[in-house]
Amino acid sequence: MTNIRASSLRPSTLQRRPLSTLCTDYVGGFCRHGDNCKKSHDICTILEEDSRPDAPAIDSQPNWLSLDPRLPFSDGRSFDDDGPGNRSKAGARHQNDHVDIHHISILPTTDEILCRRPPFVPRKGPQHKHHLADSQARHLDINFRQLRYDHTESIIDICYHATQRLVTSTSQPQLSDYEVRSETPQGRRYSLFQDVEIVELDFEERNGIVVRLSFSCPPALRGRRLPLSGHFQKGMLAALIGFNEAGLCVSTTFLEVVLCQSTTAMKVRTGNELRASILLSFADRQDIEAVRRLLYIMQGHLLERFVLVEFPGALLAGYSFCLKKLQELSGNKTEIAFSSLIAPSDSSSSPIPAQPRYTTAKNFTYNCDVLRSAEYHEKYSQMTLNPELMRTNETYHKEFLRLLAEQTTLDNGQAVALCENLCRGLAFTQGPPGTGKTFLGVALAKVILASRTSERKPILAVCMTNHALDSFLGDLHGAGVTKLARLGRGSKEDWVKQFQISELAQRMKSTQIERMEIKNARLQLEGLTKEGVGWCEALNQEYTSWPAIRGHLKVNFPAAFESFVGLESVSEARLSDIRLARKAGGFAFEYWCQGGDIKDVNQLLERFETMLGDNDSLGRREDADLHSRERVLATITRNAELIGSSGYWNDVWTLRLQERKELLKQWKEQVNPWTIVDQAAEIHRRHQSAVSKMKNVHQSVNARCLAQQDVIGLTTTACAMNWLLIERLGLETVICEEAGEVMEAQTLCTLFPTIGHAIFIGDPQQLRPQVNEQSLSLETTRGKGYRLDESLFERMMFPSTPGLLPLATSRLNLQRRMQPEIANLMRATLYPFLQDHESTHNHPPVAGMVESLWWFDHQKPEDRSNPCSPMSKSYSNSFEVDMTIGLVHYLVNTNEYDFNDIAILTPYNGQLAALTQRLRGTCSVWLSEKDRTNLIDTGLLTREEDKFGKKADVGMSSMLRLATIDNFQGEEAKVVILSTVRSNPEDRVGFLKTSNRINVACSRARDGFYIIGNASHMRGVEMWSNIVSLLTKTSKIGGVFQTRCSRHPANIYNVEQPEDFDRIPACQAVAIIKKESAHPKTNQSFVKRGVTKSLSVVMFVQGDVWIAKQSGIIRLVKKSVERSKVAAILVVQNVTVAAALLANALARNLASMVAAQGHVIQSAIHVSRRAAGNVNIWRHAPQCAAFRAVESRAASHVLKYCSVATNVRACVENVVLLGSVPAKPQLFLACGHHFDLETFDAHVGLKNVYDIDSTGVIKRALVNPSAMQAFGADVCCPECGAACVNIRRYAIFKQLRDLPDTVDRLYAKMGRKMNMFMDLIVRSKDDLDTSFEAFSKSMRPGPLTGKTNERWVRDRGNAMMEVQQKIVNFRDDVVAKFENDLVLLADFFGNSEILASLNSPFKLRHDSLFYRCRLITLEESARMCELLEKLGHTSRHMTTLFRGLRDMTIAQALQNITNIRSSIVECEVQDLKRLEVELRLIQVSFHTVLEKLGQASDMDVDSSMEKVRKTCTQYPDTAGIFLPIHKPSKSFSGLFCKGEREFWRLWGRHEIGNIKYCTFGHPFSSKTFSGCPECGRKVEKRPQEVPIDYNKFLYENAFIEQMLRMKIKA
Repeated sequence: MTNIRASSLRPSTLQRRPLSTLCTDYVGGFCRHGDNCKKSHDICTILEEDSRPDAPAIDSQPNWLSLDPRLPFSDGRSFDDDGPGNRSKAGARHQNDHVDIHHISILPTTDEILCRRPPFVPRKGPQHKHHLADSQARHLDINFRQLRYDHTESIIDICYHATQRLVTSTSQPQLSDYEVRSETPQGRRYSLFQDVEIVELDFEERNGIVVRLSFSCPPALRGRRLPLSGHFQKGMLAALIGFNEAGLCVSTTFLEVVLCQSTTAMKVRTGNELRASILLSFADRQDIEAVRRLLYIMQGHLLERFVLVEFPGALLAGYSFCLKKLQELSGNKTEIAFSSLIAPSDSSSSPIPAQPRYTTAKNFTYNCDVLRSAEYHEKYSQMTLNPELMRTNETYHKEFLRLLAEQTTLDNGQAVALCENLCRGLAFTQGPPGTGKTFLGVALAKVILASRTSERKPILAVCMTNHALDSFLGDLHGAGVTKLARLGRGSKEDWVKQFQISELAQRMKSTQIERMEIKNARLQLEGLTKEGVGWCEALNQEYTSWPAIRGHLKVNFPAAFESFVGLESVSEARLSDIRLARKAGGFAFEYWCQGGDIKDVNQLLERFETMLGDNDSLGRREDADLHSRERVLATITRNAELIGSSGYWNDVWTLRLQERKELLKQWKEQVNPWTIVDQAAEIHRRHQSAVSKMKNVHQSVNARCLAQQDVIGLTTTACAMNWLLIERLGLETVICEEAGEVMEAQTLCTLFPTIGHAIFIGDPQQLRPQVNEQSLSLETTRGKGYRLDESLFERMMFPSTPGLLPLATSRLNLQRRMQPEIANLMRATLYPFLQDHESTHNHPPVAGMVESLWWFDHQKPEDRSNPCSPMSKSYSNSFEVDMTIGLVHYLVNTNEYDFNDIAILTPYNGQLAALTQRLRGTCSVWLSEKDRTNLIDTGLLTREEDKFGKKADVGMSSMLRLATIDNFQGEEAKVVILSTVRSNPEDRVGFLKTSNRINVACSRARDGFYIIGNASHMRGVEMWSNIVSLLTKTSKIGGVFQTRCSRHPANIYNVEQPEDFDRIPACQAVAIIKKESAHPKTNQSFVKRGVTKSLSVVMFVQGDVWIAKQSGIIRLVKKSVERSKVAAILVVQNVTVAAALLANALARNLASMVAAQGHVIQSAIHVSRRAAGNVNIWRHAPQCAAFRAVESRAASHVLKYCSVATNVRACVENVVLLGSVPAKPQLFLACGHHFDLETFDAHVGLKNVYDIDSTGVIKRALVNPSAMQAFGADVCCPECGAACVNIRRYAIFKQLRDLPDTVDRLYAKMGRKMNMFMDLIVRSKDDLDTSFEAFSKSMRPGPLTGKTNERWVRDRGNAMMEVQQKIVNFRDDVVAKFENDLVLLADFFGNSEILASLNSPFKLRHDSLFYRCRLITLEESARMCELLEKLGHTSRHMTTLFRGLRDMTIAQALQNITNIRSSIVECEVQDLKRLEVELRLIQVSFHTVLEKLGQASDMDVDSSMEKVRKTCTQYPDTAGIFLPIHKPSKSFSGLFCKGEREFWRLWGRHEIGNIKYCTFGHPFSSKTFSGCPECGRKVEKRPQEVPIDYNKFLYENAFIEQMLRMKIKA
């Protein structure tokens, strides 16, 4: 198949008129000026007089699709440099190859996609030729073309490949099971969905026309899996590629995802789950050609087959706003700030920045008092900085720096940088890692804000990422800058919400002019939205709507036109009347189409009300104006009478319905179908103009709000997006953080013409801006001339243009992060001026390691991946993975480090994926959002495997950080492990050949830095060679890791292989602190590290009470406990300790630990974080009775239901023995005395109550709770008589004694809840019954009320949802757990009379309430189906709504019939006769619902009703109440009869203290019920159990339940 080209559209059929000749008030057939309006009301295309002209047509040869793979050009070229468009010697490349970037479409055109000539992408630098002479225009052109190519080349490659697949699949059958993941020959991944159809159009207030597509969904994505798969996330870019086989042409339409709909949701439309759908808006909403093309196709004017392409992670908003702003700056010749410095016309000129423009005012000085400490404010006069003197007077310069050093916290480098930044209009500051760049930025902002004159303009704070912006704004807020505003929605910080512009603007009172402008813009937007909805309805349905036929009738049938519009005419003097009439515009025509009689005024007015409906999407206040509504209704009545008596109405209104349909068909055939589509597209264009106008009028309020702030924060993307808003403010100062990561094209969007002071802080020697196309990167040979990833900062600091001098740059020189030997790596390579802060010398050595800095050198080769696997696109090294994991586990097992103290870095996604897969089984892993996305997009990680936590939902204290180097800038960790990965015979270093990336990798560690890699391999890179030489000179490189015991430094163990970590012996020493240690500070430091680093700390002391007397340590322990959710414990052996001191420090958070305040503890234990949340009982010692006791399920439930503390297990993760322990468990009392556990148990008499084994573990109770009255007194110390009230082991007596009363009270509570739920159900049912008539009248069959009808049906169907959810929550959270615990308590107490009943009916009672809610809901759904079926013939949407509701009701009724069977069986097992009848009647009622809908079920109704009759007869006092109403037709009403309601009310009046159990074990209050309310039997002595035939139980759960009861009763 050859000669396939880009499709082209026929010209629009609409006339083209100047905007000035059109009436902007005319919307939906109404104009506020009425007949007096002199402007045109026609729907026509507009000649854009005041905006940019249409792009000139390009005379280029058509491009043809080739079926050969799209590969890089064979001559090695990536770009052309002979000029764009007709400037090229070979002529224009494609239809989008414009000379002026102002005319270039941001997204590629189809002809551009098919083009196989290299694109024109110019090189940077004045030394390279360019078609533009003006320096700024040239600079904007270069940055635009490079940035656009970087983002669109992958789109072009993917679309080209997808087009080839579409064309070649013409002769192949469409498969329902296909693989959506695809890859181009150049390795770009994307998703391709087949068998795509355009289903319908919709019109949204913001997006205008949106299109719903359906496609064949592969089995792997069916059901609800598609929305959860990560496909089609909101805002993502997609492309609809079409192929016209007859015309041999292809088209590409770019769209953005609005909503993804699963196959389950589509079942209503398709009847199966084979197709899914997606709602999309146009990516470029101003591209009317794209809108027209899809509308033509939907109407059948064009025939194309489609595939849908999804671009992974492609967010158009991420770059389109910047590109559009560069186009606008180029088109309107706006001069950017500092253009003479940024884009000099002469490469030989030396850039010398002037001082900030606002500082040139007479007598201007900076107020630097805000930087001084409070103590200096009173002693000295105001500290001011004169920028002119600072630049010219050396003595003044030195003196001011001395003052800053003495009176502020700035170090020397920061002080110098502060002064230089304040004195330069265009200022750059380089901050090496850890030197306090953000601190400097905050100081600069505070000084500038304090120095503002009367015109207090805000500072613009710009960052590349939302994370960096939130961090900078947070530091500003912490420094006292409270008048902040943030633009953009990307923040994940809760505290930022109050500073969002949307929140601030809501608190800003609008002026009268602003309110009027907003109102007018709103009315225009509302009218066009309503108009657009009407057009979409017309295009979706077969009949012609009023908007589509209105113009034709006006020209060709004026009498008929007047007979329709005459009814809708209202007073021109009242805008509210016009608006109401506009909302129902076309109601007369719709009324006529349905056969309405003009003389029947009531029906006519009802049609008006139907069209008016509740369709105001903007929720305007005018709808509440009843006077306007009454006036309009009266006007319509008069119009109808006038038209009816005038005579000419007989032409159309006297026709019969069939005659009207024939006439309507003739009119439709007379209308040009192309014109209808063109008019709909024009309405979309006008609507988007109204959206822009609405946004602009709101921006006046936002601008006034922003002008009152001190700092406005936003990202570079948001800056380009909100350029016009910010430009209004006339800002003078911008501060850009992390400027080294910002592309120059993005930086240009921050340099507003009014900016006179631009401060850029960052480090161009760290990571550069990230680019997609390596051919544009200066890190590649081909990209050195283009340098897209070169920031403005780097270009000005290290200019590559010959003859151009670097711009003066400030430098920070004092680092506070790395310990000095790690910082030496930076000093030896990039920062020879870098100094160490004194605090860095106090960093502790890495515990368990001989060296804190080490390169583990190896020769193991990197992995050779399968070319067909995702790993083929990246690199990994299995040996380094094993060594890294071994080192991590070893460091954590030293108990000095948490997982979050360690970070693992690697340059490759392949290695990151390998580490992630290996580590996720042993610890929690945290990945940055970028790394997670990259792994998923490249196929290295599936979303099903993505189980890792996020900072927002998992505590970082338990998570190990894994990251690629590129996504770890700005972060740090105590210990960093770097895996270099590469080790190959070709000596290819890969990503780590650039100094920027090496810099970041080697500067993230605070205390310890370990490199695992092939050193000889990395020596091929100069910076690596210098690092290896330094490490070799200092003996910090080798083929082994040297580890050593922290407590025995002489014990050193070498690790050469990963398995060697497991061979390192564990330290067996006891951690002992003695008073005579002679090193109290060392001891205190040891305690401090233990308290602050471990989850729980136990210090073991011998010989004296030194530690208890150290108040500093006690305070430290107390502080640690209060701040954390865990505990610190001090255990003392062989001494009498003033335990009250310890209790004061520990009591708050140790209430739930058995080992606190005299609870049983095991001496000499150390709690650590080594295991993943499991409790390992220590070795070499008797197991602690208290810890063992809670392992008994019965004991744990006794504790819980007697309101005592929670499970001990929640406080302890792992227990490890450090030394020898006493032979018996020890008990420390609050009074200071201690005893062994066995002795104290004997003193209390515990063995008379419990069965206790030799280790002190309680097995079960020996007596009933009523026999525990003798133990009611408090337990006291046998030495001093002090009460031991806080020892749970003994205090639980009282709780157990009161257990019968506790159970009785729980019965009462559940009874009250059941009665309350029943009342809510009855009231809700009554509300539905009484409101149904009003609901029926509110349902309107008109085409414009579809969404409103759907919302009303949905709300009515959800009427019972709140009650139903309350029942489910109480049943699952309280009732079910209570009944399960009764079984455990009965096992603990044996055959106790208070727990004799195991036939608790409460869970099943709540099941009955739940099914009643479901029954009411489905009965109401069936009733609504009946109504919708009657109205369905009048509207396609109504028919669809009916079918969907009917299918849902049938499916849920069948499901409930099945689910309720298990509850019925449980009732049979427990002899709950009354409840069994209720459930059977509910089940039969579900069957009745199905019969109403014409659906059958497999239920044997006759058999079930016969059982109901027999049970009612056998148990007349209980189930017998249902006997008169047991017939199916009456079952529903009988479930809510008077006698039935009285039963539930009596349960709500349960009287405590009178609990009884019937023969079958059903509990009830004898004061409330005369007999058992479930079976009606008298209370009598329980007979001997009769053997049960278990074969009659059909369900396994019921069988097991009965077996368990029989065992306990025995």
